[in-house]
Amino acid sequence: MRRTAFTLMELLIVVSIILLLMGMLFVGLRIAGEQAKKVKTQSALASIQADLVNYKQMNGKFPDKFPETGATNDWDAIFLGKKFDEIAKPQWETINRNLMSLLKSSGAPVSDLQKDGWGKPLHYRPAKFYPYVAAATAIDSDDPPGRDSYQLWSTGPDGADANKPQPDQGGAKSGDDITTWEKQP
Repeated sequence: MRRTAFTLMELLIVVSIILLLMGMLFVGLRIAGEQAKKVKTQSALASIQADLVNYKQMNGKFPDKFPETGATNDWDAIFLGKKFDEIAKPQWETINRNLMSLLKSSGAPVSDLQKDGWGKPLHYRPAKFYPYVAAATAIDSDDPPGRDSYQLWSTGPDGADANKPQPDQGGAKSGDDITTWEKQP
């Protein structure tokens, strides 16, 4: 007898192979998406670094205060005596916007708000503000590269600064920040 159709078992095997391959594809796409976000963030950081060097060449120092806008929330009020997790998201956005305003004034082609690959504002802190406090996190204890320097970083996918304990990870500290400086061991 000549067979002209597939058996149920053959169809189930083919469907399960297709589902397995699709699952592998989706995992690969997710990993590639995260890598793309990291590369986008590194590119944004490198671009801002170049703009900061240009700003320093034009003004003799890196930005360390808001432009004279009459705003009451200047960098001293935001930074002094605070740890990273005490600074609210709107304050990081204010710092970011004002930094971009300063860089624009020196001719840099930047947008109003620079974000990382996960849609969070990039963080900038001039050397005169670190460490914040004696009980600062490890990101604060790094020695600044010089008196006239800065730290520029993204908080990464979890949105938390590098050594803040994460409750969903059993209290383990996250280490997914993307920085423009090498952390001390």
